[in-house]
Amino acid sequence: MDPNELIRMIIIAEQGNTQAQYKLGSLYYQGTGVPQSETEATKWFLRAAEGGYVKAQYTMGLLYSQGDGVEQDYSAAVKWLRKSAEQGSIEGEYLLGLLYTMGRGVGLDEAESVDHIRNSAEKGLAPSQFHLGHLLQNGSGVPRDYDEAALWYRKSAEQGFFMAQDILGVFYELGVSVPQDFVRAAEWFRKAADQAHPQAQMHLGCLYMNGNGVAKDSQKAAELFRLAADRGDRDAAVYLGELYETGQGVPEDKAEGRKWKLRALDRFVASGDLKMTAVKLQEDIIPDFAVAGRVLQKAVDAGDPDACYYLGVIYENGSGIPQDYVEALRLYNLAADHGIG
Repeated sequence: MDPNELIRMIIIAEQGNTQAQYKLGSLYYQGTGVPQSETEATKWFLRAAEGGYVKAQYTMGLLYSQGDGVEQDYSAAVKWLRKSAEQGSIEGEYLLGLLYTMGRGVGLDEAESVDHIRNSAEKGLAPSQFHLGHLLQNGSGVPRDYDEAALWYRKSAEQGFFMAQDILGVFYELGVSVPQDFVRAAEWFRKAADQAHPQAQMHLGCLYMNGNGVAKDSQKAAELFRLAADRGDRDAAVYLGELYETGQGVPEDKAEGRKWKLRALDRFVASGDLKMTAVKLQEDIIPDFAVAGRVLQKAVDAGDPDACYYLGVIYENGSGIPQDYVEALRLYNLAADHGIG
C-alpha cells in the first residue's frame, strides 16, 4: 500500500470514519502494508463496531466466538452478532443461530436457532440454506421434511456450496424427494468433487465402480477413492483397499489393500467414533482378528460397550488371540450393563 494512502486512512479513521477504521483493522489483521498486529486490528475493528459499522460488528462477533486476537467470550460474541443481525448481516444472523444451537453465550434454544438459520437462509446465505436442509432432513428443532430439505439443499447447491451439492447428489442417487437419477447424482457429486470435497469424491467413485450414471470405470473409481482417502475419508480408504485386494482398476496387491484398510481403521479410532469402529470390525473390513483385538481394546479402554461385546466374542473364540473364557465373560458383563448382548 502507498504510504501516503495509509497515512490518509489513519487520519480519517482517527476522525471517526467507521469504514476507514474497519479497513485499517483489516490491514493490521492481515499484515498488509503495516506490521501484522492482532491488538491493533482488534482496536480498530472495535472502534468501527462501536460506531455501528455492520461488518465490524460481525467481525467482532466472529473474533470473540473463536478467541481470535481476543479472549474467547461467547457472551460478547452474541452481543456483537445480534447487533450485526439487527442491521441485516446474514452472516451474523447465521452465526448467532449456531451459538443458540450450542448454547454458547445464550441458553440452548433450538427454536431460536432455527429462526435465525431460516432467516439467513431465506436471505440467500448458502451455508445457512445447507444447514436448514440438514435440520429438516434430520428433524432437528423442526418436523422432519425431506421435500423441504431437498429444496434448501438445491438452493445452496446452485450457489456452489459443495456440501449441499454432495447431499443433493445422494438424494438423486437414492431417490429421496426427487426421482432416482444416477446421471443427475453424478453431476452433483462431480461439482462437489471438483471443489476437493472428499465425501463427494468417494460417492462419485462408487458410481464409477458400479457403472451407475457413468460408464463403469474401475481405474477412475480408484483415482477418486485415492483422492478422497488422502483427504481423510475413511470409507474411500476401505473401498480403495478392496480394489487393491481384487485387482480392479489397480494392480492386485493384497499388502497394499491391507494398508489402506488399516489406515481407514486407524481413522475410525482417531475420530473417537468407537461404536462405528466396532461395527466396521464386525463387518470384517479388516479380517484379521489379532488386529481387530488390538483396535477394539482401545475402544474398550475408552468405555465403549459395543467394543466390549465384540472383543468378548474374539476372546471366547480365541480368534487371533489366546482363548480366554474368563475375559470374554467379563467383557460380556460390561456390555450387558449397557443393555448390549
